[in-house]
Formats: sequence, C-alpha cells, structure tokens
Amino acid sequence: MNDDLTCAIERCDRFPVRASSTYCMVHEQRFYKFGSASPMRSCYDCKNEFLWDGPAFRKKAYCNDCVELLIKYKDYVPDGSSGRCGVFHIRSHGITLVTYIKMLVRQDFKCALLGCNIEAKRRLAIDHDHRCCPGLYGCSKCVRGLVCGSCNFIIGKIEANQISISELSERLESYLAVVIEP
Repeated sequence: MNDDLTCAIERCDRFPVRASSTYCMVHEQRFYKFGSASPMRSCYDCKNEFLWDGPAFRKKAYCNDCVELLIKYKDYVPDGSSGRCGVFHIRSHGITLVTYIKMLVRQDFKCALLGCNIEAKRRLAIDHDHRCCPGLYGCSKCVRGLVCGSCNFIIGKIEANQISISELSERLESYLAVVIEP
C-alpha cells in the first residue's frame, strides 16, 4: 500500500482508485491492459519512447507529435465509406495511419503521379511495386506513393501489359492523330 496517498508512479499526483491500490485509475487500467503501469511507452507509429500520461488515441499509444498530426489532418483520414475500411486498407500495405498522413503532406495533398488535388475524406490508392508484392496489397518497402483512382488504374494497366512509357506515348500519339469522319 502507498503511504503518501498518491499514485505509485513517479510524477503522478493523482489519488489511488481504492485504499488497497497503489495506482490511480489511469495507471491501474494501464497495468491491467498492458501488464505495466509505467508511463514510458513506445509510440505505435514512430517508435519513439515518450511519457504516456493520457488516454490512448484510437486504442493505441501515440506520442504527442503523432497525435497532433492525426488531429491536425483528421479530415484526410479515410473513413472507410467507399467499401473497404480505410484504416485497414492502409495497414494492409504495411504502413500506419501517421505514415499515410505524412505521405499526403509530403505530396502537398496531391496525387503523386499527375498532381490532381485531393478531396478530404477521399481514400487514395496506395501505389506499390507489384514486382515486389504481386497482388492487391504491398509491403512498406515497395509503397511508391498515394495516387488518385484514375492514376492507379492507368499504372495497373501499364504494369499488367508490361508496356513501356515510350511505347505507350507513341501508341497514344498515333491514336489521337486519327480522326474518323462521320
């Protein structure tokens, strides 16, 4: 039992939950949930160690920098209304929600290929190298960028047909030059 009637965690001045407890409510819940009441945690996203003295964000331990980023750009977090769950789609490519937001910021909220403006709440396609990870989802090593649906379709067709950009350009020029008389 704690004799000074405060939580046993250093720098915590809250009162224990009950007389038989040594932890305040926050640290006791953390103890039962994570097996340790220690406020030092590793950030779910950036892996930096930080003093975790608040509640979890989306049931995960994020550092203040990552939480601020998620809150600042919350309108760009996919809501999953387009069929697949937005966050699941992001995690299935081996990247985190914070990494997704950082990619958006780095791309100036534009499509990585053509620079189309991105609307808030619109889930972008996470383009990955299919030579590394064939199939629907990639890994964090082969993610190339965030692209709009149209660009993702074009990239997919080019990769599937194994056609070079120069060959596609030549075919497109010759196709656009043809005018069919009505």
